[in-house]
Amino acid sequence: MRDRYKKSKFYPMVAESIGRNYNRLHALCCHGKHGYFDARSPEDIFQDTVVFVIQDAKAQNKSNNDFIEHFLFRFRMIEFQAQQDAKQLKSMPYANYKQTT
Repeated sequence: MRDRYKKSKFYPMVAESIGRNYNRLHALCCHGKHGYFDARSPEDIFQDTVVFVIQDAKAQNKSNNDFIEHFLFRFRMIEFQAQQDAKQLKSMPYANYKQTT
């Protein structure tokens, strides 16, 4: 599992944009989605996206619609990474199995 929190500054204007559009972003990202990737739901991926975008310099100074598009792009990026991480974990045998062979 990747750590989305960077030890860098956050951008208050981006956090404000997320707060203003939170209900709309949540509805676009989580409504009608199901499935778990490595025990992570779309809600978990949404929260990871919030943390990532708050620290993303590219999310600054965007209009409302551009900001929402940027957030959705980052959500899909993190969702894809979570899927790939889950696939990678399933292909690796457990440590106990390695010790017995």
